[in-house]
Amino acid sequence: MTLNSRTGLICVAILGLLCGACGFHSHVMAEEAATYRLRFQFAPGQDWYYVCPNGASYLVEYSQANETVTHTSMFLRHLSVVKVNEDGSADIQLVLDRAYMTAQNGGVNSLYNSEVPDQVPTEFAGVHASIGKPQNFRLSPLGKILPIPGQPQSVEQVELLFQLPEQPIAIGATWKERFEASVPVNKDSKLLRPLKMERHFKLTSVDGGIASIAMTTVCLSPMNDPFQESQIMQRKATGVIRFDIEKGYLVDRRLQIQEKVVGHEGPGSALTVKSIKVDRLIGIDQAKNVDLSKTPVPTGVAETPSVGPK
Repeated sequence: MTLNSRTGLICVAILGLLCGACGFHSHVMAEEAATYRLRFQFAPGQDWYYVCPNGASYLVEYSQANETVTHTSMFLRHLSVVKVNEDGSADIQLVLDRAYMTAQNGGVNSLYNSEVPDQVPTEFAGVHASIGKPQNFRLSPLGKILPIPGQPQSVEQVELLFQLPEQPIAIGATWKERFEASVPVNKDSKLLRPLKMERHFKLTSVDGGIASIAMTTVCLSPMNDPFQESQIMQRKATGVIRFDIEKGYLVDRRLQIQEKVVGHEGPGSALTVKSIKVDRLIGIDQAKNVDLSKTPVPTGVAETPSVGPK
């Protein structure tokens, strides 16, 4: 199976309580009235290293049998600021430094370790080919990918990035980011259908200068084809992002998907997907010594997906 198929007292006391309550209320109001300006901040030569343990399980149900496929991937990757432009944007390189991946499918186990380059299972060949090769793009302080004059727009969507609100916002404020994704028209076609997608963000708290942001993803395009829905549901992540307001970078992020589609391969079939993706900022020295083979898979990934209704 291919990948395609497959959060009352005396007056004095009363007066004291009222004053205290007023003071408390004022304090809460002041907190709620505070606004925060969220921006990515760039400096030439700056590097952000992230360790990224991810995992997913796919339960495929047929009328006569079920099949479970599990994947784990441990990535080390970094963003480098190559140049800061006059408009505040920055030219960035994204590099996948190392990878450790596993797959279990029908009793067949596969393992890939980028540090063992002479042993690359076929299903991981694409990842292996991208190790150490930079993706170049231009990023605005709001997290928007901008075109680079004279260069093809080869980066459609870069992981580790997300859009920030244009105006300063208070706790409880929301904003949106619209993007486009493509899915195959059917499992036998190379023709792609473009779909309008939208990420919804909400600033839920600020603690010690770290903003916590809740995120959900929805598909805006009409969807009545189970196969196409089985493909796009893998882009409908929800989770929490933590962002350092003063320093202007992603601290960590945990996104998950748990979705089920019935009929993706005809009557009697169903696909349940459960995945968790984590991105966590680490220091450069730690990045040099991290052992991806011993990085724990996020809790819950290895469990069999729920077969209950969507």
